[in-house]
Amino acid sequence: MSSSWMRALWFALLVLIGLALGLTLASLDPRQDQQVIVLVGAFMAVMVPLTLGLTIWLLRGSRQGPDTRYLADSILLIQAGHSAQVLARARALRQGGDRSVENALVLANAYTAQGQGARAEPFAREALTILAQKGVCAQEDSAARWLCDLAHITLYNALLARGTLAEAAESLRAHAPRAENPVFAFTLVAWGLFLAREDDAARAVLDMLPPTQQAIRDLGDRYALALAHMRHVLRDEPLPDPRHYAQALPEWRAEAERHAATPYGSRLRALLRDWHELFAE
Repeated sequence: MSSSWMRALWFALLVLIGLALGLTLASLDPRQDQQVIVLVGAFMAVMVPLTLGLTIWLLRGSRQGPDTRYLADSILLIQAGHSAQVLARARALRQGGDRSVENALVLANAYTAQGQGARAEPFAREALTILAQKGVCAQEDSAARWLCDLAHITLYNALLARGTLAEAAESLRAHAPRAENPVFAFTLVAWGLFLAREDDAARAVLDMLPPTQQAIRDLGDRYALALAHMRHVLRDEPLPDPRHYAQALPEWRAEAERHAATPYGSRLRALLRDWHELFAE
């Protein structure tokens, strides 16, 4: 059932509750005639939903635009391959005047998923600017930290998609120690530097991370492979076991195809060839 129908049903339920409450209260007084009872009931039917609605609005704040649930749902849809659908909705909201952090991040992630880093970057920077102005990244609660992490990683991904690999790494470096998952954030920094062939800088970041087997517990398959590969190439650690990264290769292959026309995509294709050769040995 659509959210508009749910809101209509909820409002109707509040009206019925208010009417029942008003009639009940009025009928308790035997001195009241039928007309007064009906008037009191009608008054309560209006005031109860109005008061509750106003209270909810005040508690949620007067901010316009999508909330973080919209953002999280949109990210899941993008990851499932529905970036065009998400982008169409986000652009419509933008054209309607939405300037929220959430919608800016949805736009940035949708454009990045389509390999359009140059169009994604301004929206990611806009989101970070708004978050800084509101002091969100200085807050300690988990929701604020999640939103701030997502904004920084969104900019990182947009810059990768543009092909500015070292710039992507540097955009995340200062935030990485404050991230909810610093191991993941520092792995992204090292990966950006590694992709940019800045091996010494990447090696220095890798030295800040825990041992590989401990670190990969905080990473998904894709970046667990990236970390193991960097440490194999830059630190002469053992070759990654292909049995542990069966799902990572298709994910990196899809990423390379999304960004086929950029230096990022070219670098990923070269790495995929290396991985196929290494794992074939």
